[in-house]
Amino acid sequence: MVVIDLTLRYGLYIADATRTFALGRTSSETKEAYELVKQSQQVGIDCAEEGVVCERVDKECRALITDAGYGGQFIHSTGHGIGLDVHEPPWLRTPNQQVLERNMAITIEPGIYLQGKFGIRIEDSIIVDNGRAKNLNDFTKDLLVLA
Repeated sequence: MVVIDLTLRYGLYIADATRTFALGRTSSETKEAYELVKQSQQVGIDCAEEGVVCERVDKECRALITDAGYGGQFIHSTGHGIGLDVHEPPWLRTPNQQVLERNMAITIEPGIYLQGKFGIRIEDSIIVDNGRAKNLNDFTKDLLVLA
């Protein structure tokens, strides 16, 4: 598995994106973990509405991964603000009672990392727009296997 984290700049503003690719054959465990991260990220995107507390997004993403037995392998925050810096408030982690507001730019990036085996992260830049999360990335989230 290869994790590629991109920081993109438009003028003074920054966006952040990560995708994970497989090299060659993948095990059923790797495919299962990838789909779990993909589902967790979608849960986070669906949860990231105007008025939602940041830690709720983190808890929702973590619950899915934890329930599948990988809670100890989700070793970073669920996301962060983006703007003039690549990492800035609001922080999508527990604890954080900051409320998501309209036009906030954030990332949602759950991951699973099994030491000595593989790491998986899927990250998109999001705008809280008209009460809902608007995903700024349109690159596929399907697992791409590179030969």
